[in-house]
Amino acid sequence: MALLSGDERELLLPLAEGLRDDPPWGTFLRRLAARTGADHVFACIERDERGPRPVMVLRSGRDPALRPDPAALGEAGLLPLAGLRPGRVYALQEHLETAPGPRRDHQRAVLKANAVRHARAVRTPWRDGLSACIVLFARQADFRASDSALLSALIPHITAAVGLLSLVHGLEQRAREAEAALARLGIGQVGLDRDGRVICADRAARDMLGDSAATGRRFEGIGDVALLPAEHGDVPEGIAAHTGETTGGDSADPRRFLTRPATGAGALALPIAAMAQLRGAARDNGNAAARVLRAEYGLSEREAALAVALSRGEGIVEAGTSLGLTAETARNYSKRIYAKTGTRGQADLVRLILTGLAVLA
Repeated sequence: MALLSGDERELLLPLAEGLRDDPPWGTFLRRLAARTGADHVFACIERDERGPRPVMVLRSGRDPALRPDPAALGEAGLLPLAGLRPGRVYALQEHLETAPGPRRDHQRAVLKANAVRHARAVRTPWRDGLSACIVLFARQADFRASDSALLSALIPHITAAVGLLSLVHGLEQRAREAEAALARLGIGQVGLDRDGRVICADRAARDMLGDSAATGRRFEGIGDVALLPAEHGDVPEGIAAHTGETTGGDSADPRRFLTRPATGAGALALPIAAMAQLRGAARDNGNAAARVLRAEYGLSEREAALAVALSRGEGIVEAGTSLGLTAETARNYSKRIYAKTGTRGQADLVRLILTGLAVLA
């Protein structure tokens, strides 16, 4: 059975747009329940890592109080999701024990506990290590043949949607990790369009700039700002005209940004013409940085703590005092630190730490 034009509008469009929902596919699952008469819809996306492992579970339906447990049903031999052949629609009745005995009694008890009598289930083909199971549950009336045909017709669309959802989540994760690493260094970034308006800003920039980093705000008009050119390139005129100058305000020390042309992006990406980058105070990561130095160079706990203090510009005696060390002990520790790290003094140690992994801890 082919999808009807109404199904394309009512189901496929929410399936595509539902990638942005939190959780995904809320509208799609509600409409699928309405379309098939299901009292409850269960969706599970699994990753194949040494056996299928659920990574996302979604539920919807006409009866919020009904929450069947597919795991309990599977353990009773009813709709064992792990054993479903991809691309085939299964009915609950296919797995019902008909012969009298303990197994049939157990299955009936499980069905009663889950308040369901009928179900249809389908698994999508595995693609890139992912597969989705969709299960329709009904309390009373059985599903129609057209409902099974609809599930079958939806399989390629759900398969594609799972792949797109995985891609989106992967990109979001990479972006979050990159922003977190920059934030630990006190770096914020603002994406600007060709006229100098804010397209986007990472969390560090929003924390430092507040409303000035709001989307649509004209960046060169926010007050005490100096846009400095970071490198030669095709920075748009609307931005380049303001580089190297303070754009307003009375501060003698305006907040300064480096501006650089945005790197190449896809045709449908955000229209970012340039990035404005600023530095704030790096996060206090002393304990984490010390752990990295201990692991990387074999420093003792006190030596690592002293090395971190020295990297912040403290003198040896001052740093030692803050750690409860005498001046002589601090100097002895510093010599051992230089020997273990292969540095030739405090300046060389600071260079090593500030260009190494410790600042990323």
